[in-house]
Amino acid sequence: MFLDDSGEFVPGDFTTALFAQSILGREPGGKVIYDVRASWAVPEAIEAAGGIPLVNRVGHAFIKQRMREEGAVFGGEVSAHYYFRDFFFADSGILPSLILMEMLSTSGKKLSELLKPLEERYFLSGEINSKVENPAAKMEELARRYRDGEVDRLDGISINYEDWHFNVRSSNTEPLLRLNLEALDRDKMIARRDEVLAVEAALGESLAAGRARLAWLVSRDVANLSEAEVRESAIETLAENLNDSVLAPIFWFALLGLPGAAVYRFANTADAMWGYRGERG
Repeated sequence: MFLDDSGEFVPGDFTTALFAQSILGREPGGKVIYDVRASWAVPEAIEAAGGIPLVNRVGHAFIKQRMREEGAVFGGEVSAHYYFRDFFFADSGILPSLILMEMLSTSGKKLSELLKPLEERYFLSGEINSKVENPAAKMEELARRYRDGEVDRLDGISINYEDWHFNVRSSNTEPLLRLNLEALDRDKMIARRDEVLAVEAALGESLAAGRARLAWLVSRDVANLSEAEVRESAIETLAENLNDSVLAPIFWFALLGLPGAAVYRFANTADAMWGYRGERG
């Protein structure tokens, strides 16, 4: 992780692009691994330096494995982890520092000056975490919402348009969606970022609202039900209500007359009042 000469944080995508260019200067035609969250700056910088960009899943285990399989000279992640073929495909904090100092020395430029061409072309949201229920279902909803774009499922959901793209992944340890978005215009990046976050929020609210509505229909605890379970419970409850309120009384009326229907309704009402006591505890 680096700060430039003005104290600004440098995104891991941009340092990956810079390091790739430096390494490919010594290893022309080499392969470079980068992760699905990365800015377009990374593959474009690799190709401009004569290298071969290879996108991969997030995570050091996946990056290292792919590097060995491909014989890649370098790998970098948005999280500022950097991997080197000549360092046993392992990540290192010392080697990136040495490479950066070499670049500053040989170019005679400040880090902010090396970054300027990237910052003027690529506008990044950074990683934004949103707490949601059932992240996998939310990702599928996002894929449906943006199905007019190019959809990729290498790691989470990646949606690509001509001048903007995003990746959304679920956390492995928390009920979170992690969004990384980029556009080739600052205003578009802000607008698209806010749009995708609004869609995520609306999806989250719809599940909460569905649970709240279901709670009026059923006697059990609905706080942890998934979207599918909410739908199934609502259908089951409505079907049961139709049977209890209409079909069954007609049956007992036909069989035993009005007394039979009255006794059924009393028993059914008593069951509804007393049968689920304490379940919401």
